[in-house]
Amino acid sequence: QMKLFVFAAFLTGLISTSASAVAQTPDELDEPKENTAGLMLGAYVGVVPGFSVTGRDALAGVNAKLGTGPSLGLQIGYTFLPWLAAFANIDRSDHDSQTPLGEDGYSLHHGEIAARFLYHLPRRGGIVVHGDVGVGARQIYNKRARIDSAAGRLILTARELSLGGGVHYFVTRNVALDGNLQFGFGSFNKATLPGLGTQRIKTESVVSTRLRAGIAWYPFDY
Repeated sequence: QMKLFVFAAFLTGLISTSASAVAQTPDELDEPKENTAGLMLGAYVGVVPGFSVTGRDALAGVNAKLGTGPSLGLQIGYTFLPWLAAFANIDRSDHDSQTPLGEDGYSLHHGEIAARFLYHLPRRGGIVVHGDVGVGARQIYNKRARIDSAAGRLILTARELSLGGGVHYFVTRNVALDGNLQFGFGSFNKATLPGLGTQRIKTESVVSTRLRAGIAWYPFDY
C-alpha cells in the first residue's frame, strides 16, 4: 500500500505539472523549454546484465553467477547551478541463479550519492546531457543459498564507485524522459554465508551495468 501511495502521489504531480503547460502566453513560449532548477524526483525501470562474483583466498572456488534481470529505481536530487546537481539513488534488480550456489535467484541492490554535471544543448531546446559520478554500496541477497552441506541466507556487500551518464528529453518544461547508463565498480568485502556466519571476504573486482529509462520531474520553477 505504501508503494502504491508513493507512485500515485508522484503521478498526480506529473499530471498537474503537464496540465499547467497546456495554456501558455506568448511570453511563456519564449522561455527555455527545460527547467532543471531545484528539486528533482525520478523513477526508473531498467535491465541489469548478468555477471559473476568469484571468491578469493578462503573463498576460492565459490562463484555466484547472476543472470540478466529487470530493475526498478528511485532518485531524489537538487540542482545547485545550471551545470551542477547532486542526487541520491536506490534501485533493485532480480536475477535468476546460474549456479547451484543460489537456489531461488538473487536480488541486487544499489544505493548511491552522486554528483551530476549538466550540459544544455544550444539550439536544441529541451535536451540536456548529463554525466554522473558517485560513491555508494551494492548488496547481493539470496535467501536459500548452499555452500557444501550448509544452506541459508547469502548476503554479499561491497563499496562502490559509480560512473555513468544519460540524456534528459523534456516533454514539458518540468518533466523529462530520461535514458541513462550506469556502471558500478568494486570488490565485495563482507559476507554472510551459510554455515560460516558474517565475515570479511575478498572477491575479484566486479562491474555491474544498469541500463535505465524513466521520468525526471522538476516540480518548482525558479
